Amino acid sequence: MADLDRKAESSRFQMSSAYVALLGVLLVFASIVASVTISLRGDLKEGILRREAEALRPVTQRQIDRYREDELFEDFEAEEVMIYALMDTYGMEGALGLQLFNCDGESVAAMPKETGPIVLDSKIVRNLEEGDSVSKISFAEAGYTSQGEVFDVLEMYLPITYADENECAGFVRYAMNGERILLEIDEMDAKLTRQAMISFGSGSFLVSVIMLYAISRLRVANKKLSQEAIRLEAANTELEMLAKTSAVGAVASHLIHGLKNPLAGLRQHVELSEREWGEDDREDARMAAKRMQDMINDVVEVLRVDRKGASYSVTAGEFADEVKRKYASLASGEGKRLDVAVEGDSEIEARKFGIALLIVSNLTQNALEAIGAGGTVVVSVVSWSDRFRIEVSDNGSGFSKEIRSKLFSPGSSSKATGAGIGLAICKQLARHIEADLELIKSDSTGSIMRLEAGVN
Repeated sequence: MADLDRKAESSRFQMSSAYVALLGVLLVFASIVASVTISLRGDLKEGILRREAEALRPVTQRQIDRYREDELFEDFEAEEVMIYALMDTYGMEGALGLQLFNCDGESVAAMPKETGPIVLDSKIVRNLEEGDSVSKISFAEAGYTSQGEVFDVLEMYLPITYADENECAGFVRYAMNGERILLEIDEMDAKLTRQAMISFGSGSFLVSVIMLYAISRLRVANKKLSQEAIRLEAANTELEMLAKTSAVGAVASHLIHGLKNPLAGLRQHVELSEREWGEDDREDARMAAKRMQDMINDVVEVLRVDRKGASYSVTAGEFADEVKRKYASLASGEGKRLDVAVEGDSEIEARKFGIALLIVSNLTQNALEAIGAGGTVVVSVVSWSDRFRIEVSDNGSGFSKEIRSKLFSPGSSSKATGAGIGLAICKQLARHIEADLELIKSDSTGSIMRLEAGVN
C-alpha cells in the first residue's frame, strides 16, 4: 500500500511539474515576444527619425546651391550665403528654429537667437563628418518655446557642402515641432503592441494546445504505468511466494536426504533380536535418533523463520558455536577431530543463518564421512561488515576427477550407497539465499568447500 501511495504521489508530482513547465514555456515565449517587439520598436523609431532628416537634407542642400549660383550673392562669403539660404528654409511648416555650425562643431548663427549657442556633441560631429544625418527627440523639458508655448522638438542635424560636394562646409541643426512625429511613433507603438499581443496569444494558444495534449498523454501513460506497477507488484508477490515454496521444497529435500542414512541404521538395529543388541548397538540407535531429531529441529526452525519473516540476527561466532555443538561429539566419538575457527563477529540475518547452517551441516557431515580415524575437519567462519564466508576442509582423499566435473548435479556421489543429491540440494539452498557454493580444492590431500554470501 505504501508503494502505491508513493507511486500516486510521484504521478501527482509529475503532473504538477508538467503544468509548471507549461507556465515556464509561456513566460519564456512572452519574454521573447517582448524582447523582439522592443528591439523592433527601436529600429522603427530610428527609421522614422532618419526618414525625416533624409527628406529635409536634399531640400536644404538645393537651397544652398541655388543661393550660391545666384548672381546677387557672387561677392558674398560662403558662410553668409549659407546663412541667407537657411533663413529661407526657416519659414517651413513646423520649424521652431535653426542653427548653423562650422566643421569644428562651433555655432556660427542661430534663428531665433534663443536657440543658440549650442555646442555639438562629439559623437554627433563624428557622424556628420562621415556624411550621416542625425535625428533625435527633445521633449518639452528641453524648453523650446514658440509664442510662449512649449513643444516637444524633433532635432535634425544635417551635413552641408558648398561648391565642392566632397568637402564639408558646415552643419545645420533644425528644431521642428515634434508633435506629428510623436503621434506617428505612438501609432506605431500601438500597432506593435497589438501585433505582439496577437503573436503572443496565438503562439501561447498553440503551445498550450501542444503541451496540454502532451500532458494528457502523460496522464494516460502514468495511469497505464500505475496499472502495470500494480500488476507487476502482484506478480512479484506471486513469484516471492513461489520462491518461498521452492525454498520449502529444497529444505524438505535436505531433510529427506539427511534422514535416509540415520533411518536405515536405526531400522537395522531395530531388526536385530533383543539378544543380539549390545551396548554399541543401543548407542548407535540413540545417536541415529538424536541426529534425526536434530535435523528435524533445524529444518523446522528454518521453515518457522521463513514463514514468519523473523528479523533478528545471529553473529558469526554463534554460527561457529552451533556447528561445534552439533558435530564435535560425533567427531570425537569416531576418533576424528573437528576444529572450528571464527574471525570477525558480524551479524547474519536469521533466515540466511538457518539455511546456511543446513548447508554447512551437510558439508561437515560429508567431510567427517570422507576421513578415517585420526583425520581432521576444519570449519572456518570468516565475516566482514557485509559478507560472510564459511570453508569446510578435510584431509581425506578428495573427489575423483569424474565426480568433480558434475559435483553439484543429482546422482553424483563418492559414496557406494549414496544417492548423490546432497550437494545438489545444498547448491539449490545456496541460491535461495543468494550465496555462492563452490569446490575450492580437491586432491589426494583433501578437499575444501566454500560458502559465501551477504549477511543480509
